[in-house]
Amino acid sequence: MNNSKVYKNFLIRRGTKKDERELEQLLNKLLPSSILSGCSQKNLSNFLKYLLENPLGIIVVAFEKYSKIGVGYVIAIRNPSWFWSKLIISHPFSIGFFLLIKKRNSIIKKFLLLLRNLKKDISKPLKQPIIKNTPNFSWSPSNSKIARIIFIGVLPDFRGQGLGQVLYSFLAKVLKAEGCTKIEAHIDPDNEASVKLHQKSGWQIQKLKDGDYKAVLEL
Repeated sequence: MNNSKVYKNFLIRRGTKKDERELEQLLNKLLPSSILSGCSQKNLSNFLKYLLENPLGIIVVAFEKYSKIGVGYVIAIRNPSWFWSKLIISHPFSIGFFLLIKKRNSIIKKFLLLLRNLKKDISKPLKQPIIKNTPNFSWSPSNSKIARIIFIGVLPDFRGQGLGQVLYSFLAKVLKAEGCTKIEAHIDPDNEASVKLHQKSGWQIQKLKDGDYKAVLEL
């Protein structure tokens, strides 16, 4: 497959070690959400270096064609259990500790949400029907054939130009060429912009029990 794609005034390609400085600046402007949000500069730098060195990780970047400044990117990981465990082993006292704290905070938030919903259920009369068999969010088993999206984003000044769809299209071609058969993504509740992006990009969308979404793209 082609190593790059020209789209309007942008160059779309996979990020490499040569782009590390530009990518770090881009990640600082557009910090990956979820598990990496709030991490230190050192942790973010270590993650980026590991991502660029590990064949299971991929970052596709949209650069301005002439200035070569990054304006958007998407990160995907194959076999994430192996990817994250090796990353933690490589940086046990920085990234490992940070991810442990993040996981703890996530568990606490889910527990508090459960208590709040339980309180609502008890206080409200049962006027609405109970929807059964609606699953909670879950990833497919970790393996090299399935990739998970860590983050996709475009800087505010460059949104509305179709870059999200182009990033996903290029990512899909790269992953398919590497033997990947499916890409999965989690979408937060009320993130309608992300839902529309995935729909336009050909993903299957499923709304789940807690209001979030699971998006799947078969390759």
